[in-house]
Amino acid sequence: MTTGKFRLDYHKRGPFAMIFSVCIFLCLFLAIPAEALRVKTNWARRVDLSEKIVRGEVIDVRSFWDSQKGLIFTDITILVDEHIKGYGMKEMTITLPGGTIGDQTHIVSDTPQFEVGDYGIILLEPSGHVTGGPDGVYFLQKPSTEEGFFQSASEDSFLSWIRAYGAGQIKISFEDLFNGESSLFPAQEDTSNATISGVSPSTISAGTSNVVTISGSGFGDSRGSKDFPTIAFRYKDSNYMYDNSAIKSWSDTQIQVEVWTGVVNNYYHAPGSWDNPNGTAAFINSSGVFESFWPLTIPFGYGKAKWLISSVSYYVNETDGPSGSLNALQGAANTWSGAGANFSFQYAGATTRGLKGDGYNTIGFANLGSSSIIAQATTYFSGDVMIEADIQFNTQFPFSTDLTPSYDEMDLQSIAVHELGHWLRLLDLYGANDSLKIMYGYGSFGQVKRNLASGDQSGIKWIYPGGDITSPTPNPMTWATPPYQTGTNSLSMAATIATDLTTPVQYYFNFTGSPTGGTGGIDSGWRLSASSVNSGLQANHQYGYRVKARDGILNETDYSTPIFYAYTAIESPAGISFGTLTSTSIQGQSINAPSGLSYGNSGLLIENTVKGTNSGWKKDNNFWTSGSLSPNTGYSFHAKARNGDSIETGYSPTSTKYTLANSPGAASFSNVTQSCIRGSWTANSNPGWTEYFCENTTIGTNSGWTTNISWDSCGLVCGSSYSFRVKARNGDGIETGWTSLGSRSTSACSPPVPPTNIKASDGTYMDKVQVAWTASPGATSYTIYRATQRWGTKTVLGSTSGTTYDDLTALAGKIYYYYIKATNAYGTSNFSVYDTGYR
Repeated sequence: MTTGKFRLDYHKRGPFAMIFSVCIFLCLFLAIPAEALRVKTNWARRVDLSEKIVRGEVIDVRSFWDSQKGLIFTDITILVDEHIKGYGMKEMTITLPGGTIGDQTHIVSDTPQFEVGDYGIILLEPSGHVTGGPDGVYFLQKPSTEEGFFQSASEDSFLSWIRAYGAGQIKISFEDLFNGESSLFPAQEDTSNATISGVSPSTISAGTSNVVTISGSGFGDSRGSKDFPTIAFRYKDSNYMYDNSAIKSWSDTQIQVEVWTGVVNNYYHAPGSWDNPNGTAAFINSSGVFESFWPLTIPFGYGKAKWLISSVSYYVNETDGPSGSLNALQGAANTWSGAGANFSFQYAGATTRGLKGDGYNTIGFANLGSSSIIAQATTYFSGDVMIEADIQFNTQFPFSTDLTPSYDEMDLQSIAVHELGHWLRLLDLYGANDSLKIMYGYGSFGQVKRNLASGDQSGIKWIYPGGDITSPTPNPMTWATPPYQTGTNSLSMAATIATDLTTPVQYYFNFTGSPTGGTGGIDSGWRLSASSVNSGLQANHQYGYRVKARDGILNETDYSTPIFYAYTAIESPAGISFGTLTSTSIQGQSINAPSGLSYGNSGLLIENTVKGTNSGWKKDNNFWTSGSLSPNTGYSFHAKARNGDSIETGYSPTSTKYTLANSPGAASFSNVTQSCIRGSWTANSNPGWTEYFCENTTIGTNSGWTTNISWDSCGLVCGSSYSFRVKARNGDGIETGWTSLGSRSTSACSPPVPPTNIKASDGTYMDKVQVAWTASPGATSYTIYRATQRWGTKTVLGSTSGTTYDDLTALAGKIYYYYIKATNAYGTSNFSVYDTGYR
């Protein structure tokens, strides 16, 4: 659709100028408040209230969640061309409430929204809020050159005025400087001489799909495909807006157009009621020139969203409010409840909650950081369905709950009636003839306006009419999907889709009780969705539910029968812990005990996956003994559980455990020498990978862990007795007790063997012959013999404990034969072989 906004600025070369164009769009989830109530101010007052005024271009718009992820804020970065008031950098960022992240949009009423590329003048209060909300922004055309000249001189008057007023050179406000609407529309050179001669009907609501017929002449046979010619409606002050998609038919003498409401620059507009000369409806010719006007009466504007219930609950936070706040707020709510529509507000109690999308409709007080916004209503909706609404009254204003407020106080009940109108999606009206209506967009000190005008009353009756007394079908309601487990703490369910002439149909899932004593069961409350999830339940407990439906005017079906019961899921076993082990059995249980094993068909099953046996479904988490197993063999176990409805979990992670090894059996010693004894044992049915540890307990040596079934203990003393023992361990390192192998002596001791490698020197020394040899094991001394012939008599030369001997009695040049004997405590060896030597 093509939409446009026009400001009839009095200083322009023509009677109007196009300031900007936008597209109206709908998001999946919007939080769009109707216009909040403001104090009406002029440009001079807004400049006085402002701490900074800048002219520049929006170069970045970035939204973010607050720390609790309950509200969205947006940083607006501005490239500043001019600091008209105050000082600052070339680039500045302002933070405004509201924005869009993903499919969620929060738009806070009376907070202007910006897009990259917007250019204009922005007024800022000391709090950082835009002064006067949307009234604190004046859009301009962007400069055509870097020197800052504009494409046209159409904004020069406003720019010159605000500079002069800010500098104190003039005292008059911009509106007063260019006063007099009757002089705004002089005859134009470029006209088609179109004339509006009548409008039917003359009273018509906006946003309700109603079409007005505009009669006259000179409209042109066809509107064509361009923006102009068109019909525009006057929305606020001198702002006219058009939506060419709303035009239903066009001829030279008659135009039919829907009186629309919509989001323009994220600000929901409804046209107002004005008399001529500049009326509510205007014809704009093909050159974009206003040519003719006609008055309209707009009783109300509808924001195209409604509650799906006829009774809306609200909570009140009286903190920082005046005494008597609750009575005043309840009186305001009762005003709408008694309007004769099929709708009412119901007080639900006190709360400490504030502004936040949290599922609660709250009314409270807060410093809104603005000197012109009296109160704000924030509405949250999806499509055309209202979800939630909040109201905050600005504590910068003094509020009164007296029957007659003083001249410097705001009447709380009057302001509240207006803001609650936004909860009905009734929009602000700004026409000169709308000022007596509750939904008039401006409020005043000392003003009491607590009763609905006829236009206000017709609005709520149109949105919430009475009628139908037939309940939806099927009746009684039935289940499409009865309650079923979706987790250990939740059950899901779905009702049969109900039908009814009066929409929307809502569903109510009623929790009837828990036979097993489970906690957390709750009713769903009335909801649009035909499905529901009850969370916060206890694992493996049984909960009962029934469901009913109602239509758009609260005609209910009977509850479904019978009550349907379902168990939540049972916890999955986390793994296996083990108890007593033997060489032929292993005890196992779940690490965690799943809840409610004794309820219904609940149970726990433990399986030995190697053996292929299991415990069967147990009603407890006591140990299960898996028997008839092999010693020192690894077996894998896992477990699963099922809830009272026999719905099983998956298996737990697998855990492996070895049976114990059998104690080894004793066997005979072998390979016994003077220094070694071989200890042996039997496997006693243990598998070949079983490890054993054999120990010589006499001297404290051992085999270390080995898979052999014997061990040679060496380095022993001959003729000595040694004791041995052995144990085994399984694959998990669990050891058996000791098995005694008994005692055994090494072989008896004997004299040493003759020395070897006899070497006698041959002429090496002038005064001796030196004899050397290799020591005999176990020898303590050596005796040296000499002969003059090979087979001659051997004469003892001497003895030594070493392995060399010097023969100092040898004659020079004579050859001698040398022999050696070794001696120890057990005797003397035979002669060694000889070797000859001389000096």
